Amino acid sequence: MKYSDDLYQLIQVLSQSEKRYIKLIIKAFTSKGTDKQVALFDAFDKQKEYDELKIREDFSTIIAAKNFHVAKNRLYNLILKALYLFHSNNSEKEKNRQAVFQAKVLLQKGLYKQADSITEKCIKTAKGIEDFPTVVAGLTEYSNSVFAQRAIVKMQQLVDHNLKEETEVLQNYEESLQYFNLQKRVILMTHQHQMARSEADITQMSLIQQHPLLTKAVEDISSEIAKKFYYTLNGLVARYMGDYERAAKYWSYFVTEFESIKKPTNNDMYQHVKNLNNMMFLYLEADDAVAAWDSCRQLEEVAHWDTVKSLPYLVDRINARIVEFKLEYHLCTQQYQEGLDYLEKNQALIQSVFDSSDAFRKLVIEHYATAIYLSNGALEQASKMVLNVLNNKVVKEHSYIYSEAMLFNILIHFDLEHYQLLDSMLLNTYRMLSKRKSLYQTERMVFKHLKKYLKMPNNKLVLDSLEVLKNELESIRQDKFEKKAFPTFDLIRWIESKISGTTMVEITQKKK
Repeated sequence: MKYSDDLYQLIQVLSQSEKRYIKLIIKAFTSKGTDKQVALFDAFDKQKEYDELKIREDFSTIIAAKNFHVAKNRLYNLILKALYLFHSNNSEKEKNRQAVFQAKVLLQKGLYKQADSITEKCIKTAKGIEDFPTVVAGLTEYSNSVFAQRAIVKMQQLVDHNLKEETEVLQNYEESLQYFNLQKRVILMTHQHQMARSEADITQMSLIQQHPLLTKAVEDISSEIAKKFYYTLNGLVARYMGDYERAAKYWSYFVTEFESIKKPTNNDMYQHVKNLNNMMFLYLEADDAVAAWDSCRQLEEVAHWDTVKSLPYLVDRINARIVEFKLEYHLCTQQYQEGLDYLEKNQALIQSVFDSSDAFRKLVIEHYATAIYLSNGALEQASKMVLNVLNNKVVKEHSYIYSEAMLFNILIHFDLEHYQLLDSMLLNTYRMLSKRKSLYQTERMVFKHLKKYLKMPNNKLVLDSLEVLKNELESIRQDKFEKKAFPTFDLIRWIESKISGTTMVEITQKKK
């Protein structure tokens, strides 16, 4: 029987401070069976791999088998309640929403003065952070209080003032909603699995790029929330259109904005890490290795801030992104030997990242490691690593990695001269790639030539064909999209190594 692992997954992502708080809440909210709930929490917390059968056996004398799912659900809901209480204290928006509800309760009990005091304070705070829905809710609650009191003087003020105020708030809210809906359209295009851009895709995104919301002057945007949407959307669109340098400039707005926050919250810290992460990868895509490395250095510094060190989950996230970046950095800058050295010297760090990461992050790191091993001619390690990638449970959800990994597998077996395997591998890879809506020209060229090699009677013909493939790839290499077909691996350098009988590392060193 398959059991739900939702409770296990939730407990595994909790920070130590969250765990301590949750246990306090469990004791506060459960008068009967408190020790049982805490023990069950600890049991799931200690497991490195999910194994509910083991826990059911250990708790068989405490929790009846037929009631175990009830105990799990109860604990799950208690954790969610505790997380709400824990994090709502750090969220001004959530505090405001609570205040509106508290004012409503006071109003129902006829405590008008107290309700009005809370509501007025809530409206002022919500305006300051542009929490438009709460402003409107607060104004509505204040109006309800005035009518309940039959306060004629205040009613006159509402007629003259509140309608105008609510209208202004709603106009700002409408603007932010327009940006939000446009963002959904953009993300639908920029985050789809297929990376190759068709002419129809480019045309559609070009139209979005000219949208009035994205072309208006920043000073004409009425709210800070809408302004954040403006920079985010323009950054996403610029990246999709291949203008990575421009995309990085749009994203720098968020990094600069963080510097103006006097007392950043945990959520501010989390967003800052995300923005620095985006910056370093955008600069890498823009071929600005210096700016990319500088952004990575800033992220490393953030990991040592006292406020961040108290957030283990955030530290784990930073370490994972730094490992991923440095592997990709060494590949993009063709520092293959340095990349191999990094893998070998940082095994403990990489293992700790693996222990704290989800399947996707492991997939990306092992994919980059495959490319580094292949670039260094370390075929045995490359073969083991690519199998890990192809066996990852989420690999097929990310077709750009899946297709590249399958082609890596073919290149590895080509280098190992496993020609009998290549025939079936080529067929399977072709079938997989053909299911995609569109392919890069680079992929089409590589696959066309690889199919020919198995039928060639001697090595000279293979080398001649490789030379043709190299020339074809060089002819399209400058295309801003085609050069991203194999972002983690230089196919031309690999082909040159086959033609010259040397390694990619040696060729790179000669060309420096």
